[in-house]
Amino acid sequence: MPQILPLLLLPLCWLLLIRPQRQRVARQHEMLTSLRPGDEVVTAGGLLGRVVQVGADRISLEVGPGLVIEVVPPAVTSRRGSAEVAAVEAPATAGEDQG
Repeated sequence: MPQILPLLLLPLCWLLLIRPQRQRVARQHEMLTSLRPGDEVVTAGGLLGRVVQVGADRISLEVGPGLVIEVVPPAVTSRRGSAEVAAVEAPATAGEDQG
């Protein structure tokens, strides 16, 4: 019986550890290959920006009016929907003085 225990644990480890990691990597790769100029993204450092240009080894992001930075593709962690972006930007501009 003790010799069978490692054989029984191997599929369990694959199911709980390896498979979910492969799925995350596949989703990240799919997101990166589908990026287009105009998409709103979040970087690993927490920067929010709009994709200006997508290259094989760099992605140009506009993080402010006229401020464009370049990041490597793995630094882009997620794409944001327009509703999420509006919800984040609205409170930031609501407190500004008018005039």
